[in-house]
This record gives sequence, C-alpha cells and structure tokens, in this order.
Amino acid sequence: MKRVSIADTTDRWNVGTVYCLGRNYAEHAREMGAGGGDPPVVFIKPAAALIDAGQPIILPGYSTDVHHEVELVLAIGGGFQAGYPPTPLTLEEADRAIIGFTIGLDLTLRDLQSEAKKAGKPWAESKGFPGSAPIGPIVLRQPEHRFDEMTVSLEVNGEQRQRGAVKEMIFDPAAAVEQLSRRFPIEEGDLIFTGTPAGVGPLTPGDRLVAQLDPVLTIEMAIAK
Repeated sequence: MKRVSIADTTDRWNVGTVYCLGRNYAEHAREMGAGGGDPPVVFIKPAAALIDAGQPIILPGYSTDVHHEVELVLAIGGGFQAGYPPTPLTLEEADRAIIGFTIGLDLTLRDLQSEAKKAGKPWAESKGFPGSAPIGPIVLRQPEHRFDEMTVSLEVNGEQRQRGAVKEMIFDPAAAVEQLSRRFPIEEGDLIFTGTPAGVGPLTPGDRLVAQLDPVLTIEMAIAK
C-alpha cells in the first residue's frame, strides 16, 4: 500500500487550507456541553499547524490545559471544478474528491478556548498554534478502503482514552466534504479533520501516544519533556 508523508504531501498538493469539524460525534458534543443532535461546527487551522507525527509535540508554555482530540483526516484531490465562487459538490463528487486519508490530532488549548467561548471570541489561538495538528502518513485511497468499517482510537501512556467508529459520525466523510463545499471552495490539497469521539483529555510533557485508524494505520507520538 503506497503511503505519502506529510512532507511529500506538502510538496505535492501545496497544502493550504486545513478544515476542521467540531462536534461531529454526538457523544463528544454532549461531553462539551452541546446538544448531541446539533450540527457540527467548522473552523480552520493554518498550514503551519501541521507537523509530522514523528516529530516531538511541543506544548505551548502559555497554556496549562492542552487536550488531545484524535481524528480521521481526509486528503482532497482534483478532478472537480474549484475556485471562486465556491461550486457545491454533489455527494458523489465529494466522495471522489477524497483521494487519501490518515489519522491525526486536533490539539486544543482548552483553557484559552474556554475563555474565548465566554467572551464570544474566535477559537484561533486555541486551535491554530504551531504544531497543533500532528498527522500520520497519507494513505492513498483504494477501492477496498471503506470508511464505514474504520475506527479511530487513542492511547495515552498505555491507557485508551478515545475510541469511535467512523460510521458514528453525524456527517460521514463524503457528507462532510459535500457540506463544506456549500460554503468554502474545496480544492486539491485541502485537508479535512472530521471530528473526534468522546474521551478528550489533557496531555502533559513526556506522555507517549498511540493513535490508530483501524484496520489501516497506527502511529506513535511523544510529548516533548
């Protein structure tokens, strides 16, 4: 199975827009105080947030509550009309646009995010800091890859913290791309973080992480001491 590292991906696809879905699992939405039936929220990380999962993850010193959120990440290819104004994709076009995928973390400065929510401010500082999006190697999608048979999970220091089936998402991968295309110009090179299952929690220096996209991919990460 051919895999492409994030470095190769950046060279090949010129990654620019990293879209993220929040609260795309009902149980996670409820643990964050939102209704389990509410539609997912959308936010964007800068490309500078991306790091290869093999690099040590450096927690920023201006936060005391950094949380892990393990997610399926979609890689968008070409073959469809893109640009301005955005051209909404059909569900079939959205599915064809997904040419690869991987597992990644949406790291969140929960203390800064809570302050921003209370003040009605954007989440940019809490979600878009450098290194806030570690991802594994991109797996090029093959006909045998079925998202509805995949599960994402995360262990921290040997303890399972998160686990969720992709089929439990409010918006499945194709539906997520289709929904995003109604508001944004989905283009070749985009990456889409599809939301995290319940069980998010804090990370500390020295933690060892194992993220899995069963049955396709497992990556190991470490928080710098």
